Amino acid sequence: MPSKVPAEEPEIDMDESEFDMDDSAMMGAPVPERKEYLWATNLEGPAPYKFEGGDNEDEQVIFKSCALGPGAKGKHVIELSAVDANSEKATVILGILTDANPYLRLPDISVEPPLLLKLSEGKGPVNIGANHLVNEEMDDEDDESDMDEEEMEAELRTAEDVESEEEEEEPVKPEPVKAASPKKAAAKTVEPKAATKRKASEVEEEADNKKAKKAPKEYSTVEELKKAIQANPGGKPKKEEKFKNWLRNTMKCQKEEWFSDVFKWWQAQAK
Repeated sequence: MPSKVPAEEPEIDMDESEFDMDDSAMMGAPVPERKEYLWATNLEGPAPYKFEGGDNEDEQVIFKSCALGPGAKGKHVIELSAVDANSEKATVILGILTDANPYLRLPDISVEPPLLLKLSEGKGPVNIGANHLVNEEMDDEDDESDMDEEEMEAELRTAEDVESEEEEEEPVKPEPVKAASPKKAAAKTVEPKAATKRKASEVEEEADNKKAKKAPKEYSTVEELKKAIQANPGGKPKKEEKFKNWLRNTMKCQKEEWFSDVFKWWQAQAK
C-alpha cells in the first residue's frame, strides 16, 4: 500500500507593505481643512489673464459660468490653457458667447493653477466665474493660546479649592504620648494655609508670565523689527496679506503702519 505522507502546505508570500500604516494616521496628524472661495475675473481685449495660484500646493479652480459684460457686443470666444499630465500646455475652448446667447453655464471644469485665459475672438468685457478650492492648514497659534488660558484658569480654580478645603479642616490634635507645645501646635495649624498661599502666588506669577509672553513685542524702530525678521529661522509668507498676519502673530508686532514697507523690504531681501 502506498504510504500516506501529508502534503506540504504551500508557502504564502505575504507582502509586508499590506501591513504598513501611514505614519500620519498613527501619529494622528490633523487633516488640512478644505475651503472654497468665490473666484472671478474680467477679460478685455487681446491681452491674456494669467492666474498662478497662491502659496498652497493643493488648490483647484472650478469654472462655473461665463457671461458678456456691460457694452460687450458680437461673438466672443474664450480660451483656457493649463498644464496637462505630461507637463505640456493644453488649450480648450471654455465657451462661446453671442448677443443671442450672452450667458453660459459651464459643466464644472476643474483646473489646477497656473492657468491662462484669453479672448481669441471679441473685445469683451467677459466675466468668468469659478470656485477656488484650497487646502488650508489649521492655525495652531490661536488654539494654543486658548488652551493656555483654560489651563491657567483650571490651575487657579484648583488652588482656590485646595485653600478652601484646608481652611475647613480641623486642627490636628496632638498625640497623647508626645504632647506638643502651644507654639508648635499653632505652627502646625498655620503651616498648611501658608503653603496654600505660596501655591496661589506661584500660579499668579505663572499667569503673569504667560500674559507677558502673549503681549505684543515693542519694537522701538523698524530697523529693530527687520533684524528680528532676519534672525527668525522659520519661513516667511510670499503673499502680502499672509506676511502681515505673520508679522502680527509670529513676530508679535502691532505697528501696522510699518507692514507695507517691511513687506517690500523683505521681497527685495528674498530676491
